[in-house]
Amino acid sequence: MSKMIATFAALLVTAVALGTGPSTASATTVYDLTADWSNVNNPNGVWSYNEGANPLPFLPNWGSGIGVSWGRNQERTNPWVPVWYMSTGAETFGNDIQAGDVVVHTTDNSGSGQGPANVTWTATFDGIVDITGHVYMGRDIGRGNRWGLSLNTR
Repeated sequence: MSKMIATFAALLVTAVALGTGPSTASATTVYDLTADWSNVNNPNGVWSYNEGANPLPFLPNWGSGIGVSWGRNQERTNPWVPVWYMSTGAETFGNDIQAGDVVVHTTDNSGSGQGPANVTWTATFDGIVDITGHVYMGRDIGRGNRWGLSLNTR
């Protein structure tokens, strides 16, 4: 099986509708990070919300109005990032995040040594894959953003 890894090395990046799917003449299967999101399982089917190579554990309430998430620590003690969540629009900090966005708060000095946040999509077939989607900085507080897309690597 091939692994497609999208690594987002930014403080706060929102990945919305990172749709991927095989292109064949007879059938098309769509995998959509937003539509396939799970607050119950990680890994979740073909998706895994990670820090480095490790799937993140469930957190019932990460705070700041975020609620359910996949992250290191809800006590806000180091390490408390990275964290992945789907926004309900209830965040208590200023941002450009919309309800339904998939959000990642990646590595910084509050999570040093934990590995960069990334989402992994694992193909269930061999074939051609088309990838579409976008990322944006959901909160501009003067820190930079970087993200990358990798094939068959970590």
